[in-house]
Amino acid sequence: MTLTRRDVMTLTAGALAAAAWPARTQARPLRMLLNSGYSGANSFFLLAEDRGYLKEAGVSVTFTAGRGAYTAANRMMEEGFDVAYGDVNALIELVSLEPGKSPVGVYMVFNSTPSALVVKADGPIQLPYDLLGRRIVGHATDVALNTFRVYAAHARVDPDEITIDTSEASMEDMLKDLLAGKVDAVFGYASTIRAAATAAKIDAGKQLKLFKYEDLMTEFYGSTVMVSRRLVAESPELLRGMLRAFTRGLRDAILQPDSAIDAVAKRDPKIDRAIERARLQDTLDGEMAHPEGQRIGIGEVDPGRLAANIVQIVETRKLQRVPGILEIFNDEFLPPINERITSLGQ
Repeated sequence: MTLTRRDVMTLTAGALAAAAWPARTQARPLRMLLNSGYSGANSFFLLAEDRGYLKEAGVSVTFTAGRGAYTAANRMMEEGFDVAYGDVNALIELVSLEPGKSPVGVYMVFNSTPSALVVKADGPIQLPYDLLGRRIVGHATDVALNTFRVYAAHARVDPDEITIDTSEASMEDMLKDLLAGKVDAVFGYASTIRAAATAAKIDAGKQLKLFKYEDLMTEFYGSTVMVSRRLVAESPELLRGMLRAFTRGLRDAILQPDSAIDAVAKRDPKIDRAIERARLQDTLDGEMAHPEGQRIGIGEVDPGRLAANIVQIVETRKLQRVPGILEIFNDEFLPPINERITSLGQ
């Protein structure tokens, strides 16, 4: 399912006019930790700043490049960020362990899990069962690696019969090792794998085969905007303005992807524009294209899906406490449904 121009035109002219909130006083810029370095996948936040949408909402944000979506929740709490963009599964674990200190999700960007395993297209692994006795590598903080036991349970394979190793190599180098037969599979985000394959001059369509977690883990979400509980308590209107501005930035990124990549290049001139544009489109077409988007819009969650997601993380990570849905996600600051972006498909 693809987010298209027709999708975003569900925002009425009246809703767009309402999107500009009056300026209000802000004591200091909000510090926001991103999921990774500046890329097509987070370009709409940057575009919201460059187009003045945050300023119109009376919000000032200072962005900090991240070190992986799975690290965002912990880093936010430990380093005192006001806002972060990262994986909801790591947030679930943190809330279970540190309920009074942890942030809370307020805008679910990925309504499908982006996690995947990649293998050689012509190799011996053609089904999840074929992973038994094999070796999979990934970054220690990779979401796919950290949620693999959930995938294994759905695939009905014993994860203890699979060797999991961590690596500090780049995704490009891990893919080269995969094709060279040094490893059997690699963990990653589907969009990240394809972007790295392009950079490594690997034909992903012919040489690689993806096992997408979303095919089995249908309840799982991915990355969310999360905020400190202090921000929720002290600045609710500021928070509403920020999420409305991010929605406007996302709409513009869908309609004008080259402008979104301009925003990335402004902050990191060394990027490969073609790769980042493809990464943005992969993100829109994959991680943000769950059918529920048509019903509730990008940003919102389905309580039943989120509850199932929470329970499975608690069980597989062997956590002692099951957090409540409202501990993980608070939707009261989202733009109204007629202003959200919906994925209508074709």
